[in-house]
Amino acid sequence: MSPSSGDELYTLNAAINLLDDYIVIPAAIGSVLTATALCWTTNYGFTKFYWVITKWVLTTGLVIFGTFWLFPWGNQAEQISDQVRLQALNSAVYAFDAKGVLIGTLTQAIFLIIIIGISTLKPWGRRATIKQTQNN
Repeated sequence: MSPSSGDELYTLNAAINLLDDYIVIPAAIGSVLTATALCWTTNYGFTKFYWVITKWVLTTGLVIFGTFWLFPWGNQAEQISDQVRLQALNSAVYAFDAKGVLIGTLTQAIFLIIIIGISTLKPWGRRATIKQTQNN
């Protein structure tokens, strides 16, 4: 957490963005595509179960947060460290972006664990539909 040179700081930020570009973004896209396919082709559907709706809301929130906040913060931190190297550590903008990426990433990881738990436990039941309500 204490880089000794500007090159080391820039390399750290560049590595974070490479991981984002080549692992996180494709994994997020794959997750959305497979979730859509599973909802479309299985009994779970898109809105039949509360736990599926909750997962969709959380996953969509994570993708939006990653796209519109984490991704720009990471890119800006990399650009600043590329331009001014170790002096970036004295920049309020760099500090904000770097802290945002760290806290945002931890938050994303916690929500992913929650989503995995929801997928595993399926804690909420089936939503009542009009047809089911009329039969009761």
